[in-house]
Amino acid sequence: MTASDEPLPHTAAASAPVAADDTVNRDLVLFNNGLAVGVLGGAVTSVALLTLALLTLKATPLEMSVLYAAQRFPPAVTALFGGVLVDRHRKLVLLTWGKVGGGVLLLCVPLAAYLGWLSLPLLCVVGLLARRR
Repeated sequence: MTASDEPLPHTAAASAPVAADDTVNRDLVLFNNGLAVGVLGGAVTSVALLTLALLTLKATPLEMSVLYAAQRFPPAVTALFGGVLVDRHRKLVLLTWGKVGGGVLLLCVPLAAYLGWLSLPLLCVVGLLARRR
């Protein structure tokens, strides 16, 4: 009998059923849930700003194009330089403060609408600074 013909030793650990809690990595689940919420929020924000400009401010096609470009422009310009700066700092702190800052910035839109200050330049600035995926 050669070494390849020998049966594998039976161990209790190998045959014991694995609990579902042991197979799920909690950090991965939290990360995936946070990513899903962030992507959904970014999609809603992108559509909501354009819809708000169109329906409330009666934006022209040129103004809609400027707002759309303002939402899509930052990653193309800041990716290289932002990546260098981000690599020098702790990621969790940057992500947390970035999300908090984006949330505060997005709260400016309903506040401006309530105060009567809502305008297309404000929406462009919010779209430019609060870029979400």
